[in-house]
Amino acid sequence: MAEVIWTLSVTGPQYEAGMRPEKHRVVIPLPERKRGENDLHVHFLPGDKVLLGWSDNAWSPYDEHNPNYISPSQ
Repeated sequence: MAEVIWTLSVTGPQYEAGMRPEKHRVVIPLPERKRGENDLHVHFLPGDKVLLGWSDNAWSPYDEHNPNYISPSQ
């Protein structure tokens, strides 16, 4: 399992309007890692959804230009 914690910040005008930074936390399964996959990619999506994916290069597995593209709906 992986624990992902992040803070959603606000601008000065948003703070003055009463908004405050929001802290979020999710615990999700860590995807299977294959030999040579040393890069963990973290994607933050609307609705506090987080995607994790391993790759053997700088290309995210969720990037449509990656030859090993994985659809986020999978």
